[in-house]
Amino acid sequence: MMMPKHVQLLQKLFEFIRPERVDEIARETGFIKRKRLVTASDFLSLLFHVHGNLVDCTIQELCTKITNRTRYF
Repeated sequence: MMMPKHVQLLQKLFEFIRPERVDEIARETGFIKRKRLVTASDFLSLLFHVHGNLVDCTIQELCTKITNRTRYF
């Protein structure tokens, strides 16, 4: 099965910056201030999956996309 282009790009990004480092940067910059179920790397992955457009998706669609992203990694 061929991976979608946005997933390939996200994998390339995470080769250069580990998801854990993305989470660290988010805490250092104040993007994340307390422990959450959705991490900064989850949020970044979500942005790739919806092509930067979070407004047009329902909460259920966003949750499904976060859940489904683990099948590619």
